[in-house]
Amino acid sequence: EDWRRNPAYSGLEEGSRLATWFWALVGDLRAEERVLLLRFVTGCGSVPPQGFSQLAPRFTLQISPGSRARLPSAACCFNLLRLPPYASEDELRRRVTSALLHGSAGFSFQ
Repeated sequence: EDWRRNPAYSGLEEGSRLATWFWALVGDLRAEERVLLLRFVTGCGSVPPQGFSQLAPRFTLQISPGSRARLPSAACCFNLLRLPPYASEDELRRRVTSALLHGSAGFSFQ
């Protein structure tokens, strides 16, 4: 998949457990859930027409120091997803899913 071929990593390696668990989750997401994840991280629900290689700045996975009890966080201006050092794939899946369900709408005025 294009997304998996074009990330940058900060504080973790491509083959690390956390990265492997994350990409397994992405592979299991339905299309509409992937859009939520993309919007959560980049602020946009689509990628450039040429794919993730043209996303600027690059989509980046970063290890986030601190409590594993925290949800993932994102810096949309930098296309950066911060993941706490979760102890299991199940924990990562639960936390990321929770962040997508409750945090992908961003800020808006009604």
